[in-house]
Amino acid sequence: MSNSSRQIKLSEAGRATLKQLEGVRTNFYTDCKNGMCGKAIGIGFNCNNHEDICNKAAKMMEQNGGDLKNWQVDQLFDEILPRFETPLRKKMPNIEHLGQEGVDAFIMHAYQRGPGNTIRLFGDAMQRGDFRAIPDLIRNDGAKGLGGESNTRRRNIEADHFMKMFEPQQSASGGPELHTQQTSLPHPQSGAHNSPPPKGPRGNYLSHLPGFAGAAGNVVTCFQGGNYFAGTWNAGALMWSTAVLVASGGWCGIVIKAPPELDGPPAVSLSICGIYP
Repeated sequence: MSNSSRQIKLSEAGRATLKQLEGVRTNFYTDCKNGMCGKAIGIGFNCNNHEDICNKAAKMMEQNGGDLKNWQVDQLFDEILPRFETPLRKKMPNIEHLGQEGVDAFIMHAYQRGPGNTIRLFGDAMQRGDFRAIPDLIRNDGAKGLGGESNTRRRNIEADHFMKMFEPQQSASGGPELHTQQTSLPHPQSGAHNSPPPKGPRGNYLSHLPGFAGAAGNVVTCFQGGNYFAGTWNAGALMWSTAVLVASGGWCGIVIKAPPELDGPPAVSLSICGIYP
């Protein structure tokens, strides 16, 4: 169980993608090809599952004397999203370690399949920290809609969105960088895929005592991948970083920029009072 303190919310990019997948309707329509799903409105707000949302939509339409306004659809969207975000935050293992694209992909999946199914299908891989296994698991979810509709295209879009989390972020020096905040936990290592740690907004491993476990993850990943030369370089950088942090009483931090593909020595530099290049 995760019960993460991190906010697990759909990003603006995720909202745009989900709107494309669901469509945006300002009046009631028949959900599913054979009508077994009942009515829906807005961004796939199914009235069998979210009767209260549909009742609010009906009152808005009565006041409007016609269809919903786009801002009203967005208002109802804001109200319904926590019903998918909150269960994932509380019960999906290690979701706090995912990049935003991974979080978005899970919310998009849960929006159609239900949070319980999302947690059941991907919880074991997430518990192991095997993040790179998730896109294939998403694609292999062959469940069809109640009307017999194929969801293959949607699953591929969700999987592709999740995979964006692994795309390298370019640093000023031109190489990929990885980031762990002081309060972050070390990324669980994958047994089969050796997933890289998730990337944060600055794209660096910023190591402050006692949060230098992020840099240690870089060392472990190198050795797990059989790159002992790079692992030795990284281990040496980590030992030097720890010595500086202890000697300075925590005033001096260390920035460790992971080498491309974790192949070779990292770039290591000092930060003073949280200021670093």
